Amino acid sequence: MGYKISKIDQKLQNWFENDMSSKLLRSVALSFGEIRGLKGFEIELNYPISAIAGRNGSGKTTLLALAACAFHNSADGFRLPGRKVSYYTFSDFLIQSKDEVSPDGIYVEYGIAYDHWAISPESMESEGVNSQALIKMPGGKWRTYANRIHRHVIYFGIDRVVPHSEKSVSKSYRSAFKKSLANGCEEKVRDSVGKVMGKTYDEFHFKGSL
Repeated sequence: MGYKISKIDQKLQNWFENDMSSKLLRSVALSFGEIRGLKGFEIELNYPISAIAGRNGSGKTTLLALAACAFHNSADGFRLPGRKVSYYTFSDFLIQSKDEVSPDGIYVEYGIAYDHWAISPESMESEGVNSQALIKMPGGKWRTYANRIHRHVIYFGIDRVVPHSEKSVSKSYRSAFKKSLANGCEEKVRDSVGKVMGKTYDEFHFKGSL
């Protein structure tokens, strides 16, 4: 039996499609580059509530991180306890050890319903669903953070089940891990992890604390 659309559903759908005053995120696209296994995708958000499902390692957490980075906010705006600033950047989510290669050449595009777009030759309408982008040039830093539309964004992680990249302790100690010496079990572990994750890995190695 299919889901029966209620009057409340219809009302919410109509609001979401037509409201330009609430700065609603309507789409996320990774137009160029690769982040944590995600590349060349676009997801449209057509309802106020969205559920993202997929197997381990399919990119669910990374997609949520991309969505959290869609907006900016004033430094003195509301923020969760323990956070220094009220907005998110990719460094909040993409935690790397010293010897990891930083992702380069990234172009993330967001579709946002907004009623105060700056009029330009490319976009002559001040109201509607237009796009903003976050860019990371090869060898450079993320650009255009401060140009993002301002909106409160709160990201709730579940520490018990999420990757270490979402835990603040990982940021404090990321420089304390280095590649450990091989002990002969790497290939077996690589194959076992690949079987669990449903992926094929070329290499596996341990990282230990200094």
